[in-house]
Amino acid sequence: MNAPTNPSAVIYPAVIAGSDPQSLPATKRAALSVIPARGARRIPESQTAIKLAAVRAEGRPALIGYLPLGFPNQARSLEAVQTMIDAGVDIVELGIPYSDPVMDGPTIQEAVDVALANGTRPRDVFPAIQALKAANPETPFLAMTYFNPVLRYGVERFARDLAAVGGAGLITADMVPEQAGE
Repeated sequence: MNAPTNPSAVIYPAVIAGSDPQSLPATKRAALSVIPARGARRIPESQTAIKLAAVRAEGRPALIGYLPLGFPNQARSLEAVQTMIDAGVDIVELGIPYSDPVMDGPTIQEAVDVALANGTRPRDVFPAIQALKAANPETPFLAMTYFNPVLRYGVERFARDLAAVGGAGLITADMVPEQAGE
């Protein structure tokens, strides 16, 4: 793994919540941590890593919930996310509607079509996460989408805007960590 030029912009691969990293192959374990060089500034743990460590300390697996933003409309989708959190979800993946969700199943494709028809756009994820984070400061919120909407918005701008509203990170279903440098 090459040293990142901007440590705050590093995208780390996800680990199955509650799994033991020692049970992974050595190559996968190596990708899970970055050891700073002597004298280098330590990279702070992410919101998600902190939450997973807390859940692991409780001796239970994490419950991670996903909902597409804007289905059936903006207000109801935020109510549904809050209901998930109130019911015990530890981490939230908030899906950004995309016009060509080829990797999603028919249920999510239909929900995304409804969200788009109702006017939900990728930029709407920022105020949604900001509102949810204000009400749930201990809950990590991950934006989940395909890479094309992020690329179109601008990768640096997207990362900056997501961090500014308290977002914990980004999941791109169509871009594996090995492609992140390309």
